[in-house]
Amino acid sequence: MPPVEGEDGGHGECLPLELYNLGGSQGDLTLNKAAERPAAVQCFVETHATAIMQKQFGRLEDSHHMLWGDVLPLNSSTGVLVAVRRGAVWDAQRIEMHVAECKKFEKQGRLMAAQLFFSNGRQALIIYLIYGLSGSRGCQARRAVTLSILRAAAKDAASRGGVATLLMGDINLEPCETGGFWGEMARAGWIDTNFWGQNGPDTSATCAKGKGSRIDWALANPAAATLMRTYHVDSGLKKKDHGFVCLGLQLSCLKQVYCVPRATAPAKNYRAPRKDEPVLDTVDDPRIPSLLQNAQVDHALDIFCQRFSKMLERIPIEKEEEK
Repeated sequence: MPPVEGEDGGHGECLPLELYNLGGSQGDLTLNKAAERPAAVQCFVETHATAIMQKQFGRLEDSHHMLWGDVLPLNSSTGVLVAVRRGAVWDAQRIEMHVAECKKFEKQGRLMAAQLFFSNGRQALIIYLIYGLSGSRGCQARRAVTLSILRAAAKDAASRGGVATLLMGDINLEPCETGGFWGEMARAGWIDTNFWGQNGPDTSATCAKGKGSRIDWALANPAAATLMRTYHVDSGLKKKDHGFVCLGLQLSCLKQVYCVPRATAPAKNYRAPRKDEPVLDTVDDPRIPSLLQNAQVDHALDIFCQRFSKMLERIPIEKEEEK
């Protein structure tokens, strides 16, 4: 059973990741248009993710891992979604929050966490996706709730250890409007991803409404900061609305390995071995546990495949009768 590599963009490819406010997906099918962009990972907020909406966009599951936030009641205007192009990552899954307060915001469609695995599952990136309350800039009560979401997500992120993490979303507050939160994160080593703009920190507006504002942003923890390479803002799909916040992270993406058994005869010709015929135990190799303990997954997989192939070769085959 030799290992066969799937899509491979090579180790160290720059993973394109985007943040975008859909403004709801009704009518002009904004989500479909956004999903056609080349980004491998797309983080959407304001999805209006009722059960009906999630079912409507279920057809995208053929091309994407669709990691939806909680299902929302009818007429809801919140919702979050991480859409990951299939083949771009080893695996992608929504993860359960450790902090109890986060679960309240998940139910409101304002927060979710997703974990993406790269490089044969040995490298990970966690994304906390947030949708702050609209009107937070002008209403103190709304701002307080948005800051509560940010702090709850940051607390949960701190519980994950040193895994590369992004805290991002349509926060509906500019960084300078987050009070002490911004300083707290900076002291903990988190960095505004606009630092990786082409000509230095990029303070371009991410939302064109009114005079323009930078209310969509992403913070990278120290581990994620070592992966950051690029940042820019693209025009959105609607005039005078949100743009795409585009990040590039240096990750071993587009790399998958799966195993294909060797076939030496048609299936109908195989028969079960007799009791007196030796059967090879594919896992009885002392090297495999030791290699796994030392994180040498590829070497362990090679040994397993070799052993399994030998087992297949020893399965008895009935001689096909001549016609």
